[in-house]
Amino acid sequence: MIIRPAEDKDINRIIEAIASLITELNGGSDAVLPDTAKDVCNRLIKNRSRGVIFIAETVSPEAFFLGCITASIQEAIYIGGSYTLIQELYVHPMFRNQKIGSQLIYAVEQYCKEKGMNTLEVYLPLHSFIDYEKTLNFYEKEGFSVFGPRMKKKINF
Repeated sequence: MIIRPAEDKDINRIIEAIASLITELNGGSDAVLPDTAKDVCNRLIKNRSRGVIFIAETVSPEAFFLGCITASIQEAIYIGGSYTLIQELYVHPMFRNQKIGSQLIYAVEQYCKEKGMNTLEVYLPLHSFIDYEKTLNFYEKEGFSVFGPRMKKKINF
């Protein structure tokens, strides 16, 4: 297995993976990503100063997509500058519990070091998510600590 930065050729696989992730988080309700999702992928692939996407795949005989992680750079007063936020982390269900998620996080940690950032954050799914405890335990094993929930509000134009 290899972990590598995403390329243009990966966009459709990334979109499928993120849709699967959101479907899983929503308890099986099919996720419909916005039409602009591919544009966001493209921006993160082309402009690594805003964020990054890493891909996990097999190496032979033909590359098989195992998972991906997306992260974006944020700015916060409480941090005192920039930090990286993991937006999505997906590993194909057949390949979970094989350290692939850990290796994807490690790739983002190296990206943070390259950018001079010493803080990496991730938000947990809702407590009602069937695998919430497994998710929480995974991130704690990776060195994350819980510090609060996240909320969102859609702004209508």
